[in-house]
Parts: sequence; structure tokens; C-alpha cells
Amino acid sequence: MKPLPSPPPLVPWSAPPASTPRAARIVLAPDTSLDSEGILDFFASAKGRLSIDAFYLDEMWRDTPNPFLEAAFAAARRGISVRILLDGSWASVEADSGTNDDVLDRINRLARNESLPLEVRLLKPRGPIERLHNKGAVVDGRAVLVSSMNWALGSATENREVGLIVEDPDLAKTFEISFDADWEGRPTSGVDAWRLDDPVALVALYALVAVASAASLRKLRARNKDIKPPARVRTRASFGAHLRGRHREVRLLPAELVAQPRARARRRSGARRGREETRGRVRGPEGN
Repeated sequence: MKPLPSPPPLVPWSAPPASTPRAARIVLAPDTSLDSEGILDFFASAKGRLSIDAFYLDEMWRDTPNPFLEAAFAAARRGISVRILLDGSWASVEADSGTNDDVLDRINRLARNESLPLEVRLLKPRGPIERLHNKGAVVDGRAVLVSSMNWALGSATENREVGLIVEDPDLAKTFEISFDADWEGRPTSGVDAWRLDDPVALVALYALVAVASAASLRKLRARNKDIKPPARVRTRASFGAHLRGRHREVRLLPAELVAQPRARARRRSGARRGREETRGRVRGPEGN
């Protein structure tokens, strides 16, 4: 038995280089979800742009306007560009299960009536993305909010939800790049990059495939034109034809399948001679 190989040498563990400290705040629902120093203050800190992801939102919390939506409108009234992206999958826009399309119409109408720089769009399924389930926001490309809380009364005041607000331009940039792509409907992966939404491009692609298929088929036929299908075997006697002998019934095979016996010098046996005499007495095609 061969001895076991020596274990690999142990590399002493060393701590990675220290990263730059980041300011962060935890949002804990229902305890601090509506605190003035939480999400509401995060929206109020925007100086130029505010981009928001939400699975869905309720405009009213019972008889009270949604405080997060009110904070977004307050930012727009200060001249901040506000973009709100909601889920646009079928479950979020069907009349029986979702109303995101109706919410979009009402909020955009209110923003237009006040001439505010606020707009709502839907992220519709495309490529590998089936739905928008993120709940977060990015402010001025410098700070990002990622949370599990929907913009609904139950999520903010009844559910145990957790969110984190981080002051980090690198994290915020990553979030904003993804948000911009979703907002504009641009691909974010290699698979989605091959998606064709232009009907003219689709028609051109289908036409190209059709022409290539026709040319390939024509070439294949020209190459195989000298190959003929096998000829159909014609029999001189039907498979059901039969001959009745004196004491037994003889069923004949097609002539092509019957080997003609060669003449031999030696004397045939009586049984063999009897069979050939029987064939010789038959007239017509069945006896040939």
C-alpha cells in the first residue's frame, strides 16, 4: 500500500487590509421604520437625485397618506429628480392580484399636475429578470438603502423587517448602475444582451434564417439527385398462392426468392425428384 501524500503546507492566516470605515444606520421595523433619522431622513438628504426600488406600494395607509411616498413627493417639490421603479410582472398588474399599473397612473398624474420631476415606471419581465423584488433606494450616488420592507402599512408597523443605510459611493454606484439599466430597459447580462425587441430587426433575422434554410435544402437535394429509391419488388406469384398436391398442400414463394437448382451428374433421390416433378406439372406463372 502506497503511503498517503503529505498534506499541503499551512499558510498562516492574515487579516485583509483594513477598509475605509463606512457610516451605516440600521432600520428595524416596526421599531424604527418611521423614525425621523431613518428612511425619512435618508430621502430628505437628497441633493440632486433619488432612485427608489419597490415591489409595490400603498398610496394610503388606512386614512393616512403613505409617509414614504410623501417624503418622495417632498423631495420632488425641492427640485430633486425622483424615480420610482415598481414590479411589472403579471402578478403585480393583474386586476385580481396587483395594482401597480393603477398606482403608476395615479402618481404620475399627480406629478404632472404639479409639474414635479417625479416619475414611476414598471420593470417588466425581460431576459433572466422575472420580477422586481428589491426594496431599496440610492441617493445622489453616495448612499444606498437595502431592506426587506415593502411600502405598506403592515410591513412598516407590524412585520419584523430589517434595512441598512450605508454611506458608500462604491456600493451606491453599483446599485445605481443596475437601477439605470432597469429604468431604461437595457440588458444587464450576456443572455439578455442578445434579446431583440425591435420588430424590424426580428423580421430581418427571420428572413435571413428562411433564406439560409432554403439554400441549404436546395444544396442537399442537388447533392442527392443521383440517389434513387430502391425499386419495388414485384412478385410473379401472390404470397397467398398455393398449390394443392395429392396428399398435402404446397404454398409457393415468389419466384425471385426461389433458387433454381443446378443439374448434377449424380442421380437425384426419389424425394427430390418427386418435388421437381411436381413443379414441372404445374402450368402458368406459379410453376415457373
